[in-house]
Amino acid sequence: SSGDLLFGGVPGVFTSTEGSKSEAIYGELSYDISEKLTVSLGSRYYKDDRTYESAFSAGSLSGSFDKISSSVKVSYAATDNSNIYLNISEGFRSGGFNNNGVTFEPEELITYDLGAKATFMDGRLGVDGAIFFSDYKDFQALETVAVDSTLTEVTGNPGEVEMEGLELSIQFKVVDNLNVGLSGGVVNT
Repeated sequence: SSGDLLFGGVPGVFTSTEGSKSEAIYGELSYDISEKLTVSLGSRYYKDDRTYESAFSAGSLSGSFDKISSSVKVSYAATDNSNIYLNISEGFRSGGFNNNGVTFEPEELITYDLGAKATFMDGRLGVDGAIFFSDYKDFQALETVAVDSTLTEVTGNPGEVEMEGLELSIQFKVVDNLNVGLSGGVVNT
């Protein structure tokens, strides 16, 4: 018998093939309620057709994942150089297949963002800050599982996850063509 020798003399060729065809359409509508207050509504339709074939999966696997995700944003221009916003948005990540043929489900989330942006010193100093809360359903993460008495990592859906945090970014234009920035955040899951 002929074949490639891999993994210390074990005969065989270990290959897998993945395919993905994704389509999306997005639309957004903004309305100025006043000179200072704007409301935006957005929606996205996303579809992902996936295929997977591997020597371990006993044939070809396929799945179609789709979702309509929406968002609402309210923005208030406190001054000419600053605004405060609230953004509520849904998110989605397709499911898929592991090397052993086990399927994992799509991940969905909803995020609440409250933030502010401002510029100072004739636009040379910019400060952005936000606090957020995200609620994930069918969170995708690597899990260690036993397959034929061997531990391996696969993508799975261990459950729901809540995440909260804050972000801060400061940008300073020292002179033309020289910017200095500092960004950071804290996340609690």
